[in-house]
Amino acid sequence: MKATDGGRTRIPMLITKRENGETWSATTNKQKAKMLFEMFFPAPSDEPVDTEDDHAYPPSTFKFLPVSNEQIRREIGRLNPFKAPGTNGIPNVVLKQCVDTMLTYLGPLFRDTFTLETYPSKWRDLVTKVIQKPGKPSYGVPGAYRPIAFLDTIRKVLSSCITEDLMKMAEKKNPLPKNHFGCQLGRASTDALHYVVAAAKDAWRKGKVLGALFLDIKGAFPSIVLKKLIHDMQCRGIPKEYTDWIKRKVEHRCTVTALDDYVTAAMEIPWGPDQGCPLSGVAYQFYSTDLIETSEKSNSEDCIGFIDDTTIMAEGMHIEEVFKKLESVMTRQGGALD
Repeated sequence: MKATDGGRTRIPMLITKRENGETWSATTNKQKAKMLFEMFFPAPSDEPVDTEDDHAYPPSTFKFLPVSNEQIRREIGRLNPFKAPGTNGIPNVVLKQCVDTMLTYLGPLFRDTFTLETYPSKWRDLVTKVIQKPGKPSYGVPGAYRPIAFLDTIRKVLSSCITEDLMKMAEKKNPLPKNHFGCQLGRASTDALHYVVAAAKDAWRKGKVLGALFLDIKGAFPSIVLKKLIHDMQCRGIPKEYTDWIKRKVEHRCTVTALDDYVTAAMEIPWGPDQGCPLSGVAYQFYSTDLIETSEKSNSEDCIGFIDDTTIMAEGMHIEEVFKKLESVMTRQGGALD
């Protein structure tokens, strides 16, 4: 580590516990980077993924539409002009100021990722910058840090176009539950809050109580199993052109981890879409829909989601009854834990 004037915050020694209970200390930059990488990109469960190769999927609920130049222009217009540039070093303001010239090249290039069934390898790779979470009592644990993903600027525009298509079709064709909020028009975080408040007040008017169990999925986007995501999307009528494109986009990616003045060698990310990619939120909604649908309305149960945040609710005459219902939602066969 090079000497500095001490003005920049440095990452101290990190200490955590492994799954077997052993204490793991990281003192060198290489050790810290490895510890943080494993936290940012947690390995998914070793349990088998139930997605048969010969599964009979329903027909697509809408037709695939190639990315249009008008769509690209619209997405570039929405970019924040002065955000930090991605791996290609091109600032958003350059795309915005040169959009007429860029469309001549970006339109055919984006459409060819579908027609030629390819995805440029440079678009897959990213830089993961480590920053502190504010207000933590200690920065000697890996949980006090979060990743910021620097993605290729041009590929983010393409991902935004595909995200727009999926969001519009989700609104028209309803492949997602009505109580899954976020990433869709008219389904903001305030709508999710109103939903929970209304459920509580409805229970009180009937002389009952409402219990809620709030679930936070650790490393939600990076821990997505790609095969299961593709399966879930095709089960809900997403055209194969989109799911095949997502598979090409996510496979064989690498990232370097940057902390303090240290940058690691490239490491492969074997699972999950990119954190910071416009597509990740709507993709996770399809991935987590099975969890949202575990509740049984007939048993006064309910469940809502806001991207990777899930709230399971149950209504009853007393709190003990509510606890039993919440436990049942989690532990029964085909429940939330399954």
